[in-house]
Amino acid sequence: MNSSARHQARFSREWLIFSLSMIILGLWHGYFTWYDYQHIESRERQRLATQARVIENLIALQLEAIGGTLAQVRQDLGPEWRRDEGLIVATGGRLEGLVKATTSLGTIAILDAAGLVVTSNLKELVGKSFPQRNFFQTVRKDPQPDTLYVGSPYRTSLGAWTINLSRAIIDDRGHFAGVVTASLDPATFKVVLNAVLSAPDAWSALVHEDGGLLVIAAGGGPDRSGMPGVADIGAWTEKTGAGVEVFKTTADPPGRRHLVGIRSIEPAGLKMDQSLTVAVSRDLHAVFTEWRLDTLVHGALYLLVVAIGGCGLFVMHRRRQCVETAAAGSGEARATVENFFAIAPDLLCIADLDGRFRKLNPSWEKLLGYPLAEMEGTPLPRYLHPEDVEPTLEALSALAAGRDVIGFVNRFRRRDGSYHYIEWRSAVRDDLIFASARDVTEHKEMELRLKHMAYHDRLTGLANRSLLFGRLSHSLSAAGRNNTRVAILFIDLDGFKEVNDSSGHESGDIVLKTVAERFQSAVRASDTVARIGGDEFVVVLADITKTAHVGPVAGKLLASLESPIALTEGRTGRVGASIGISIYPDNGREMDELLEAADTAMYQCKRSGKNRYLFSDRAPFAEAGEDGRIVLGETYLLGITVLDEQHRRMTELVNLLIDAVRTDAGDDRSSRLLNELVEYTTSHFNTERELMERFDYPDRATHNASHDYLLVEIADFGEQLAQQGKLFMVKLIRDWLLQHIAREDRPLGRFLRDRMADNHSERIASDGC
Repeated sequence: MNSSARHQARFSREWLIFSLSMIILGLWHGYFTWYDYQHIESRERQRLATQARVIENLIALQLEAIGGTLAQVRQDLGPEWRRDEGLIVATGGRLEGLVKATTSLGTIAILDAAGLVVTSNLKELVGKSFPQRNFFQTVRKDPQPDTLYVGSPYRTSLGAWTINLSRAIIDDRGHFAGVVTASLDPATFKVVLNAVLSAPDAWSALVHEDGGLLVIAAGGGPDRSGMPGVADIGAWTEKTGAGVEVFKTTADPPGRRHLVGIRSIEPAGLKMDQSLTVAVSRDLHAVFTEWRLDTLVHGALYLLVVAIGGCGLFVMHRRRQCVETAAAGSGEARATVENFFAIAPDLLCIADLDGRFRKLNPSWEKLLGYPLAEMEGTPLPRYLHPEDVEPTLEALSALAAGRDVIGFVNRFRRRDGSYHYIEWRSAVRDDLIFASARDVTEHKEMELRLKHMAYHDRLTGLANRSLLFGRLSHSLSAAGRNNTRVAILFIDLDGFKEVNDSSGHESGDIVLKTVAERFQSAVRASDTVARIGGDEFVVVLADITKTAHVGPVAGKLLASLESPIALTEGRTGRVGASIGISIYPDNGREMDELLEAADTAMYQCKRSGKNRYLFSDRAPFAEAGEDGRIVLGETYLLGITVLDEQHRRMTELVNLLIDAVRTDAGDDRSSRLLNELVEYTTSHFNTERELMERFDYPDRATHNASHDYLLVEIADFGEQLAQQGKLFMVKLIRDWLLQHIAREDRPLGRFLRDRMADNHSERIASDGC
């Protein structure tokens, strides 16, 4: 068989297979389209049956309650009720109370044997006679004391449909003596009917056994186009009888079909002379709207698949003829790929799933210094930094599981022993790892430098405020947990200004850097030395068991400054230090309270002679109880009523949040309380903003900026809770609130008190004039 015949035979076989595949696909599509139709109809049938049952249960409860109310009213009348005027008057007042208390009741009346209204909640009905009314005639013809008579629907004087529920009054001789009747408010039932409607095309109705329509509710609101008429609904209820039945029917306008669920309302505890029926319906056209759209889309897709498949098969046949020609040039293409692999500047790699190098391009040798022949065939982890081996093995496992690995970074050891950061982009094809990588060492080192700069002082390399507060917060939390102490040493250099002024800023910088080095060498590696601005330093001594251990450390810090400091141009300088010391929890339990206590002690030290240290004698004023709750002391009050009240409310919210965190009340409650705190804090900041603008607070720009930062902090608490744990979260929340009051609001409070006092004096002077 020649080549042309072989191509033709293959082409015929492929067309046959394609045609059979499209037929099977069409049958499969048709089957699932039919299945979806049946499933949608079955689902709607179940939904309508459930909705009808829910309405039946709710209305049955109301009927039982009203029937019991009428029976109780009848029982309370007594045998001589007709001659007891006092009882009749009292009963009228009681009926008024019943109607007010029962939303489903419109009117309650008691009629005597002649149809005369003896008493009612509506005074204007008393004395009127209704002997010909249907509800009265029905009871009088067959008075049964245990029967609840359900009257036929009728229109009220206001045009609304209603029905009467009645019970017969029987005298001592067993004769008919009157009727206790109640008219129902159809609006109550309409609420029940509306509650279950799930679509604009749905409707529900309450129908009397004689075919009268009491209430109808439409899901689309006032627009009832497409709904059946009263006669149709009545005919369906007569057709179905008791129980639930869901069926298809045709209603006006002609041709529009409905799926209708019917259920009779006959409570087991009531003996009703006639039943009520609930009907719930949906328009079949609306029910299957989405199904029709899906059917059209799937049908169009099927035709599109047939068309594309046919065209594709034809094109494939044509292209196959070109394959042999292309095969001749495949060797040349392979050589081209090899050349590209060799000259690509990126690090290209092919490895097996165990991480063993199969093929590398020359860029690897240029970067790492190892010959390619040495690297190929060796496992990748051999060249990794020890800390990166485990993460790299996890990345290899992810690749083996079929997931691409993009942006993964590890460190490779160069031949000279240094390490370079490599960023990978890898995927698995045919059980081989294909990867491209690039050297990101400069970028990574820059990133690490920027991160270091964000938390360290640029001049001295010491911790800055941000890192200080974070470490101090951790230390305070650990001390509270382990029943240990933390010492805070607030240090201000003595004589630094003279050195800086006389020798210049360059010499001042040398002094600061030298002091930083000496301070660090005088404390433990676990302690924190921070520069918080100018010539001010803070040292945090964590995990202290006795206060007596702190004094010697302060002495070492002072002693480290005794030797002169070499300045520029062969000059030397000397500085001393005044150190104020506060102890957790002796001088406070909150970060700001401790820092302020140490700061105050430092200034007392300066006033009493400098170059010495002094322990704070302050007692805590804003304490946290054993459970971490904040007790807001008098020192935190600003004297501005509106702000103090808001601070108290914020304290309450913070304490609730602390309780939720400590007791593991759940993420939902913690998130809800955190959101409430954010909302209230925003409102509090708006109040402060209005006061600052009204009284022209000079630092309001800085104050508003701190508001923005505080809101960012509190919004970030949820993530920090997940990362740091609940004890850190409790400390963080407490510090957040107290720092806000101490740092920002206390100066604002002093300013507002002064301005308000000035305004008051001006008003007094003006009134005196």
